[in-house]
Amino acid sequence: MHRNRFWISIFVSLAFVFGLLVQVSRFTMLSRQASRLEMEQEAIAAENRKLEAEIAVLTNRTRTDVLAGRSNFVTIQPEEKMTIIIEPRNSAGDADPVNTAKLPQGARHD
Repeated sequence: MHRNRFWISIFVSLAFVFGLLVQVSRFTMLSRQASRLEMEQEAIAAENRKLEAEIAVLTNRTRTDVLAGRSNFVTIQPEEKMTIIIEPRNSAGDADPVNTAKLPQGARHD
């Protein structure tokens, strides 16, 4: 009877140690994976900061004004804008007139 208890306690102890080793192994594996993911996240965050800085430089108003000046572009005023209206054609090939009387006051047909 004492022998049976001895073997049962040995078996339970071994099962406990095996379970403990499995948990330690899983913890170690997950810890490594978490460290790897944190390094990847930091690399992505660094790349994101770099891209945001590049966007800030590329969209800088002074820079775009200098480039426009080099290309001989000039800023136009709102009254200098041109609107081009393309009118639809009917089945006969004639332009369909737009009934501007139905448009609200101040509205344009574009």
